[in-house]
This record gives sequence, C-alpha cells and structure tokens, in this order.
Amino acid sequence: MVEAPYLGMEHQSAIAYGNEFKQGYLGTMVPKEFDFDYIILHETAHEYFGNSVSCTDLGDMWIHESFATYMEALYIEFYYGKEASQRYLNSQLGFIKNIEPIFGPYGVNYEAKTSDQYYKGSWMLHSLRNTIENDTVWFTILREFYNKFKISHANRDDFIDIVNEYTKSDYTAFIHQYLRWEVPPEMEYKSEFKDNATFLSFRWNCYERAFSMPIEFSLDGKKVKMQSNTEWKTVQFPKKYKEIKPIVENRYFKVKKNN
Repeated sequence: MVEAPYLGMEHQSAIAYGNEFKQGYLGTMVPKEFDFDYIILHETAHEYFGNSVSCTDLGDMWIHESFATYMEALYIEFYYGKEASQRYLNSQLGFIKNIEPIFGPYGVNYEAKTSDQYYKGSWMLHSLRNTIENDTVWFTILREFYNKFKISHANRDDFIDIVNEYTKSDYTAFIHQYLRWEVPPEMEYKSEFKDNATFLSFRWNCYERAFSMPIEFSLDGKKVKMQSNTEWKTVQFPKKYKEIKPIVENRYFKVKKNN
C-alpha cells in the first residue's frame, strides 16, 4: 500500500492510498458506528476481485466493484455481526440510482455513469445470498468463483455458471434483472376482503419473465413467507388483516400497492 495524492485505487502489487487515515471515506459515508478505514478495506478487497479475478471486458467492471463493495459488508458481518452488516448495507441504498444497466456493452472501453456497479451490485449479491438461503452454498460459490478464475479473467456468464452449478438451479434471470436492466424487480400487490377472509394477490413486475424470488409479507405484524414469480398469485387467509405490506429487508426491490 502506497500513499498517494488521491483517495485510492487498486493496482497489482501496490494499492494507492490517500484517505488520510480517517474513518470511512475521508471521514464520511460510512456510518459512524464503524471505525474502519474504508479505502484500506475496499482497495484490499480488490486484490481478490480486480487484481486477481479481472474482468475480461470493462463491460463487466461490476465483477471488480460489486464484489469489493460486498466484501466490506462481509468484513462487518465477521467482526460486528449480521445485524450490523445489514445496517451497513442499508446505508448504501441511498447511493443507488437505477438509471442505467450495470452490465455494459463489450468492446467499447465502457465507463459507467453512476456508482450502481458498487452499491446496487453489492445488493444484488446480498439479495442472491438471501434467496439461495444456504450460506454453506453461498460461500462455496464465492470461493469457487475466486479459485477458478484467480490470476485470470472472468465475465458475467462465468459467475452465473458457478451460481447455477452449486445451487442446482437457474439464477440467470435473477442476476440479469438486477444487472442487465436499469430497474430492480418490483413487488406488485393488492388485497381485498370477502366473507371475513383476506385475499392477497402479488407478483414480481420486471423485465425478466423467468424471475422469481421469495417474498415476506407482514399481516398485522405477523410474518408470512411465500414464493413469488412474475405471474399473479392469490393466497387466501381465513381472517381480516388491517395492515398488509411487503417486508423489505435482506433483498433489494421496489414496492407497488394496487388499489
């Protein structure tokens, strides 16, 4: 790590560092409860994703930035616990713009206009982890992706193939919805009452028609978890619930309530 007159940059064998040994990002951005130096942490993560596993084309720069940003959350999870890691991830949400795809075109020296490849990409990985719902499989995926392509190059399909292989499921549409399109999935739902019962209808509204992801609803404070895809699904509950809303945590998505 070499001190430099700018904030920081990953370089093989010599990370440029200029965060003035301050908490967070020149003393800002990272919540005050976390007393680590953001640049040391983020740029060191690039020794794995960026300097070792390098993207084949700049259209896949997210392989560097999304993984390095999510490594920050994993660092916090290890040292501070899962709840603290979730708070840290929540602090990233305000930086997500959703105005351009994270997947860039190949062969054109692509450069993104926003920081979504950092924060939205990090949230895609977190959403994927919490959709797989098996940390043994999840961390195997991370290690195998690194080990297979270390000191080499990888692209988006290489990562998707690893995910599909170790989950024994097809997460192509899931990853594409977050990275190929500018908008995240939207949970669209509506409810009505009939004969002292609640009828809850819901679906994922998104471009990828094969997209699916579990959803939790709060029914007057009671958590109910259900599988959901892009087709409308209606579930009947033998009781009238006054407050019905999706639970937005551990996965990144938008919400739309229909009357």
